[in-house]
Amino acid sequence: MLEELKNIENILVTQLQTSFQRYLLNEINLRNKLIVISEARGAGKTTLLLQILKQSNLPAKQKLYFSADNILVASLGLFRVAREFHA
Repeated sequence: MLEELKNIENILVTQLQTSFQRYLLNEINLRNKLIVISEARGAGKTTLLLQILKQSNLPAKQKLYFSADNILVASLGLFRVAREFHA
């Protein structure tokens, strides 16, 4: 399951346009334990998250992007995905 989610992440990051950066990219303190980004659908939240992921210096095994709308995630549940990723 994690391998499939990682493949989807890699496709999204590879296709990501880097010529335009979301305005919050340099505003967010990523050291905070909780960050909430609440906007309307289509406002650029996913693009922002993928840009953060792409710029991150963390090793690939320590980061994972997935959408809760993904049918695999929806069928397994967020907690199971998080538990498996953490393990």
